[in-house]
Amino acid sequence: MHIFFEKLYLILLLTLRELNGIMADEGAVEGILVTTSYYGNDSREFQKGKPLVLLDGSNLIQMFKDFGYKCPY
Repeated sequence: MHIFFEKLYLILLLTLRELNGIMADEGAVEGILVTTSYYGNDSREFQKGKPLVLLDGSNLIQMFKDFGYKCPY
């Protein structure tokens, strides 16, 4: 099972802790958290060693470009 969260603002460490807890409760093998903003250092540190994928605005823009979409940014 994969769990997918999406947020449109700065991701706080609390959000990552929430996702990690839900993953444990549900037996998920991976969690994906997407934001159009960015992740702070605390969030990146918390992610280390955990099956959490953090996609931020820069990652999203690159993904769109990789698939041939034009991005204004």
